[in-house]
Amino acid sequence: MGGHDYTAPCIGMRGPMMWHRASLVALLVLSASGCSEENTNLEPEMTSDAELRLGSDLGETTGGSDTGLLEIDASDAERPGADAERPRADAGVVPGDASDAGIVIDQGPITEADMAMVPDAMVVVDAAPVPDDPIEALFAEPTPEELNAIRADWSTWDVSVNDWTVLGEGEVRRIPFAVVSHRVDGNLHYGAVRYPADYQPEGSYPVLVVNHGGGNGVGSNVFGGYSEGCYREFFIVAASYRSEELRTGIDALGNLVSEGTSSVVDRDVSDVMALLSGVLANMPGADPQRVAAHGGSRGAGVTALLVVRDPRIRRAGVYYGATNHIHPDVKAAILRRIETGRPVGNPVNQTASRKVQAFIDGDLTFAEARQALVRGSAVFFAEDLPRPYHHHHGTADRSVPVAQGRALATRMTELGVGPPDFEYTEYEGGEHNPRTMPGSVDAIRELLCGIR
Repeated sequence: MGGHDYTAPCIGMRGPMMWHRASLVALLVLSASGCSEENTNLEPEMTSDAELRLGSDLGETTGGSDTGLLEIDASDAERPGADAERPRADAGVVPGDASDAGIVIDQGPITEADMAMVPDAMVVVDAAPVPDDPIEALFAEPTPEELNAIRADWSTWDVSVNDWTVLGEGEVRRIPFAVVSHRVDGNLHYGAVRYPADYQPEGSYPVLVVNHGGGNGVGSNVFGGYSEGCYREFFIVAASYRSEELRTGIDALGNLVSEGTSSVVDRDVSDVMALLSGVLANMPGADPQRVAAHGGSRGAGVTALLVVRDPRIRRAGVYYGATNHIHPDVKAAILRRIETGRPVGNPVNQTASRKVQAFIDGDLTFAEARQALVRGSAVFFAEDLPRPYHHHHGTADRSVPVAQGRALATRMTELGVGPPDFEYTEYEGGEHNPRTMPGSVDAIRELLCGIR
């Protein structure tokens, strides 16, 4: 039998079970018999402190808060035994997901005898053959044909903006902002747009797209971090990603939840592209030739793929973003999960694990899971990044490991792109927090304000 022998503990069974036949069939049978994360005896996931707050001068780029303070979506690998006390909904932490359940893979062909064990309702037919070693194939280096297919697929996605409506206006630090709604991909979507401090409709102003981190939406207080210095001259655009809330800070509007199914990074980008289109088309003075983007953590991942897909973005700077969901370290974490049942750890690994688990559960075909993993990895589209593009990362980041930043830096070196077009700055001992990366906030500001 080629590939790996995979083991995984299963509740109700003494000791590990070694699977040698019909991987998908065996998994479906296990699922039907109640072998799932909810009833396993695996040790609990480790989660981080729910709130690590910074002053609002940094902006809400890596998590939401209604307090005017930045919250960092920290790693699920920092505090043991925290599953018993889940983070509150507005804590800015991406919670662990049931899709991180132990994964069991088999390498053999599916036989008629195997099929007889599976209830008819659970049979999932995939026209594309499943490779002998699906984990190896899921994490293989993508081919040029695969990358071209993804680009072609992106071109078919609906990112048009429809039914643009200004719902209300408010102020943050005496600078006005508007709450808007529109439709994208059939979903009602909400966003907020802060006007330049000295806004005049007949003027011309740069636009900064700020992509938030975490998994709890965004609040209008994000604008507080962009109320001083050169940022006062920008339109600031903040999207709530689909299924997440926009905390407007306006009593008459309250919190508004965008429609659609959560699609971390993937369709987040579509939501942001549509909101940007609405701003450029409906906000007099927003200059389409001067658009920049910024984000941290999940927001950095959104920013990287946004600038790959949207040529209107002329420059971007990010903190600690994931760039490669099929990185060898990610693969190793998932293999450990398969073989030992241990948690996959940080949110980057969790994101990939959800895709792998969806394939195993039959919710995604092999081809769909493979494409989803590659499609969320900006490193494979690095030639399409705008220039300049800056990435800042700390060596002690336990939410998004520094290997993710290094992967992008290595790829840009291979492409022959260096300063000033691409700059990667690493901070010894830096964590998932801009304040632990001295000089990074000023460097980002200098980069973004250079578009004025």
